[in-house]
Order: sequence, then C-alpha cells, then structure tokens
Amino acid sequence: MSTGRAFRRSAAVLAFAAALAAAAPAAELPAWVLAGEYDERVEVGFHSAAGDYDFLFDVHNVRISLSTLDDGTLAGGGLLQIGDTFELYQVVGTSTVDETGAQHVDFDENVKFPRISFRGTMASDGGDVTGTYTRKAGFGGLPGDASGPATLRRFNPAKGQGTFRLEMTLVTDAKGRVRGLKPEGGEEAKVRLTTFGQEILPDGTARGLVKTSRDRATTTCKVKLKGSGWRGTLEGPMDAGGFHALVSLRTRKYEVSAAPWTFPVFPGPEPPPPPPPPPPKNRLALCDATVSAGQIEITRNGVPRKFFGKTSSLTVQFPASDSVSTVHADPSTATGMNARRFFVEIGNRTYGTASAPADVTLEIRRFSTIPGQVIEILCTGTVVDPASGKSKDVDVLVEAVVQ
Repeated sequence: MSTGRAFRRSAAVLAFAAALAAAAPAAELPAWVLAGEYDERVEVGFHSAAGDYDFLFDVHNVRISLSTLDDGTLAGGGLLQIGDTFELYQVVGTSTVDETGAQHVDFDENVKFPRISFRGTMASDGGDVTGTYTRKAGFGGLPGDASGPATLRRFNPAKGQGTFRLEMTLVTDAKGRVRGLKPEGGEEAKVRLTTFGQEILPDGTARGLVKTSRDRATTTCKVKLKGSGWRGTLEGPMDAGGFHALVSLRTRKYEVSAAPWTFPVFPGPEPPPPPPPPPPKNRLALCDATVSAGQIEITRNGVPRKFFGKTSSLTVQFPASDSVSTVHADPSTATGMNARRFFVEIGNRTYGTASAPADVTLEIRRFSTIPGQVIEILCTGTVVDPASGKSKDVDVLVEAVVQ
C-alpha cells in the first residue's frame, strides 16, 4: 500500500456503519466495506510530460516548454537562440507508454516539413527524457542536416508528477452497495479527480457493489466513477489488508489502465449467529418420567403415527444406575430388579423387547432424577409382538420431564 494518501472516518460515516448489522440478512452482509473520507494519490504508471526543459542537442542548449492538450497530445515550443539567430518555434508530439511500461516522449516541429524532431524515453522517476534528435538544415540558422543523442532536461530539476488524486467520501450499505455519503437532508458527497496535481475535473459520482461469498471466505468489489468528461472503475478483491483495486481512468487527456492501488477498508457488520438447528424429526417430547425404587419409567400416550404406523402408547423402563450410558433392552433384560424394557401398545397389540429377536439400543444422553429436569434417550432397534411374531422398527428420540 502506498503512502500517497490521507484517510479518516467521519462521524456521519461511523453512524451509518453502526446501523448496518440489523439491516439485511446475514447472507448479504459484506465482510469488508469502504467507509470514510478517502484522499488517495494513485500512482497511475506514467508521468506528466508537461513542463519546462532544456533541449540539449549537438552542442546547443535551447529552451522548450511542453503542455498536454485536451486530446492528450503534446504541444509546445520555445525561443531558439543560436549565435545571432533568434527564432520562435513550435512542436507537436505524444507521450505514450509501451507494453514494458517505458514512457516515450516524441515531438516534431509543427510545420509541414519539420526541421527538428525528437524521440526519447522518460526516466522512471518522471525526470529527464533521453533519446535522439534529427535536425534539418536551416533550423536555428544551422547549416546541413544532423542527428544524434539528445536530452530534455527538466528545470530545477523538477520531475513530472506520476499520480492522480482521488477524493471521495464513501459508505457501504448492508447489501454491499457503495456510494457517496449522503447526510440526512444533505447532498451526496461527490468524487473529485485531479490529474497530475494540475487539472481538477468536474465532480463525479461513485456507485459500486461489495460481494462476499456465502462461506465469507472471499470478498470482491467494483466501483464505477463517473464525472463530466471522465470515467473510472476500481475493481479487485478485499481482505484485511484493504481493497486491492485495479484503477482504470479515462479523461479527455489521459487513459490509465489497471493501475494497482490499495484502499483502506473496515470490517463489515458481524452477521448474527445462525438459527438453532431444527429439532430432529424423530424427537418425541411431552413424555413423563417417574422414579420409583431405583427404576425409571418413561411413558407417553398419543404417540403420533409417524413413529410406528398408528397412534400408540410408549413405555421405557431402565434402572437409575444406568445414568448416562448406552445399554440394551432385549429378552435378557426383560425381567428382574434392574429390568430394561421398551414396549409400544398399538390397539390390542403390544410390541416389546421380551421376545426374540427384539433388541432396542438405549443411548441415554441426558439423565437426572430431579423433578423438572429432562431425561433424553435415543432409542433404536426392533420390537416384537409375541402373539403374532410381527415386529416394528424403533427410531425415536425420547425427551421426558422427571415428575
């Protein structure tokens, strides 16, 4: 992240952000937000070629001034003095960036048959431009044609600025929508773009969207900027390190393509905790548990038909000494002082664990003998009607309140 910035969060932005958490479903809440007053000096990948130079060619040193026209081309000139010759001259040219990132400054005298031409490459810090010149006879009263190395040397020694300034006050709402801050009863904050510290363009607007994946692992953002005579986009991923944007800007004079820049971000509103899971489909509540002589008996009448095919009554018996454990109710435990039994009454039939091959696993998950407390048992297996030999599958989560 570059240091070419000033940033702060205003009271209005903080108040807006505080209201986000309750404004949208958790799935829509952005994990990161743009919120605050941004004053960013974005490094655009090239430098202003405008400025005053000494034009050094042959053994001569002449002054030249360059400026950028509305269409992005260069224009300029100067007063040429070589010996007793004084002459005003004008040039037109271009400043371009090639695929390697090198910035080229080229110009020709602005006449039908140019007498002076220059082709050069600007230093990476925006300083001098070194290259070659071509001169025709008569320029500055000089005889003959000539060519060779030449330099445009900046005055003072000044350097061409390499940043555009973006000023904007942004907020992100609970659905991730980005825009300029609009105080209650006021106007929306505008976006101001200044190119190379020289030209302030007409104020524009910001419209964008932050998207966070459902698992909240990734967040991306795209913001469109629009002003009279200029357009821009900021697009890229967001994380704790900031909004890692590729900045593209187009004005009448300049075009910036995918310049990397990182904007400060803040955590979005914390999503509310997820709702509790729905109760298990096999949950059977409203059961009663009684404690007598060290034995627990759980009963429930009117068991819904989804459990055993018809409305029924259920009974579970086991010794209190089982406490929290996993045990079995089967023919071997059907009698005695510490019997374990599970049976279901459907009409005049009783399906239980007293006859083979009945076997019901009792997974006692919660246990208490204190009145008002809950006993929870997952019961799975098979019960048998000894009269007919028919069986029923058991899969029921019993919740009983101790009486």
